[in-house]
Amino acid sequence: AGTLAKLGIGGDGKRVTLPAYDDCGNVRGQLRYLPNARAKGETKMLAPGGVTRGLFPPPHSIVGDEVWVVEGEPAAVSAHELGLPAVGVPGASAWRAAWAPGFVRFSRAVVAVDCDDPGRSLGRRVAADLTLQGVQVRLLDLDGDRDDGYDVGDALAATQDTVALAAHLRAKAQDVAPMTTVEAGVEGAAQYASTTGLPIVI
Repeated sequence: AGTLAKLGIGGDGKRVTLPAYDDCGNVRGQLRYLPNARAKGETKMLAPGGVTRGLFPPPHSIVGDEVWVVEGEPAAVSAHELGLPAVGVPGASAWRAAWAPGFVRFSRAVVAVDCDDPGRSLGRRVAADLTLQGVQVRLLDLDGDRDDGYDVGDALAATQDTVALAAHLRAKAQDVAPMTTVEAGVEGAAQYASTTGLPIVI
């Protein structure tokens, strides 16, 4: 209940409700999330008309100098339940480089997104953009053998010991070498080339 109250999570009888934030961290409406929506043939996340989903929760709301970046608002809720100070990107294709300066106050970041191609691509983009802002970033693959969208929420659902899981994730992240500025620059160039169709020149 503490995590749900802290993050403003509620319900409307059918769906879980979450605040929808704009780029300035202001609440602009209410998101409505349906767990297991795909199996029910319904849309997973509904946003009010005219509301664009931003980072959840806003980076400025995170206490301390460490942040975890995950994929999706539900994953952010799961991470907070584990005591990990997380911000959720609203989808694998939703990251905007303009969000990166909002993370400069953090000295350390762990990027732990979904285990699939779109998620891993998102992770590389986020890690590169934050590294170029001077943040020490570790890009954590939750399970390198999986490609089914496995995320921190799935890890939470499968455990009966949240303290041990949080400690495991932190230790696993520490085993990852931080991204270098050279790696970040190469990733940025690759993303630019994939967007524009222009060749990479280094």
